Amino acid sequence: MKLPLILTLIIVAAGSFWGVQENRKLTTLREKHRLVLKEAVALGVSADASKPIVPTKITKRPREDAELKVKGFTERLVAFAKEMKEMQTSGKQPDETARKRMMEMMDDMLSLNSEELKALIATLKGRQDMDDEMKKGMISFSIIMLAQQNPEAALAFFTESSELLGDEPMSKHALTAALSQWAQDQPLAALEWIKKNAEKHPDLVTKEAKAAVIAGAARNDFALALQLIGELKVPVDEGMVISQITRAATTPEQQSELLKALRKQAGNSTDKKEGEKLLTMGLRNLFGQVTESGHDKSMDWLKSANLSAAETGDMVQGLIYNRTKADTGKWLEWLSSQPIDGKKSENTTRNLVRQWTDTDYKAAGEWLAQAPAGPIKETATISYLETIAPYEPEVAAQWADTLPAAKQKDAMNHIYQNLKNKDQPAAEAFATKHGLDVRK
Repeated sequence: MKLPLILTLIIVAAGSFWGVQENRKLTTLREKHRLVLKEAVALGVSADASKPIVPTKITKRPREDAELKVKGFTERLVAFAKEMKEMQTSGKQPDETARKRMMEMMDDMLSLNSEELKALIATLKGRQDMDDEMKKGMISFSIIMLAQQNPEAALAFFTESSELLGDEPMSKHALTAALSQWAQDQPLAALEWIKKNAEKHPDLVTKEAKAAVIAGAARNDFALALQLIGELKVPVDEGMVISQITRAATTPEQQSELLKALRKQAGNSTDKKEGEKLLTMGLRNLFGQVTESGHDKSMDWLKSANLSAAETGDMVQGLIYNRTKADTGKWLEWLSSQPIDGKKSENTTRNLVRQWTDTDYKAAGEWLAQAPAGPIKETATISYLETIAPYEPEVAAQWADTLPAAKQKDAMNHIYQNLKNKDQPAAEAFATKHGLDVRK
């Protein structure tokens, strides 16, 4: 089922907000600061350093003000959500006024503290004037917001509301957001939650939930995150969990730290096969992260990594065109200089050249024309001619002629088959011109 339009709009706005808040150290410092202030208030200590420390008596007024704030916000939020749903049902698009109101609503929601968000969720749960779809979406989103400030409280709400929230994508995201945020600061507590709820709420303790805990732990401790893979019995070859760990390694220093942790974890593994699998998957995903910084910076990192030939062979499988782009030629030249397993370099070369040719066949052809002879050039030539064959069969044939005799025949037959699927007479003329025996 489609989410109400108001929720879709809010999610987009929240995504922009969290993008700005991504700096890990800044988030950690803010959280510590918030906890200190919270403790100070609980002890009756002023949080203002310019004022003397005088024990104060906590009054009901702040609590009453918070209740009024939440109540007023809830009424506006529900009313606006209903308006947006009616608009969505009628097929209308939100105008500038509606978008402005949505952003104001988002600002108000971001201003709610942990206690106020908990009150908002409790209020939404008790509302009888919303359909299930709207209620589920709004509660799930509120839990996601709460998870940024108090993930433990968010998870408590989630387990209490699991029957209401069901198995919808928004609800799953609320759960994984809370677990990941909690595991960033308290990984062992998040791990304990997983263990505690594995039997009580098996529908909540999914592979995504486990991966969220591992991903959260990786933001501060790669070694612990890798250990949790085994402890939580998450299959390494699924790839998702390794990918999430490597995404936390955004700087050269962190990438080197992760490489060290991968080597150590693989070496200490009692199951050597699983250890090798972890290292292979880890290196492949790590290299994808390394190459995001561009060719030159990646080369600097590689020089310091002291990779073995086997490790380099595993890593190059993470080399993809979306990362290499304008530097694809440089990467292919680097690849040709590496003493690695021929099959691994061949697969990477074929994929890079195919995507490069699809995107910019002229640049790929120019590089190929000046590339030095060798296995990489042969593989690149085959990939290039196979990619252009459906559109430029004669040009592809010219490239096939540059290959060693043993590979020319296969290349020409490939061109013929591509042409045959599009234009039988043209394919027969091609076969005659190039002396191909296509009789069956």
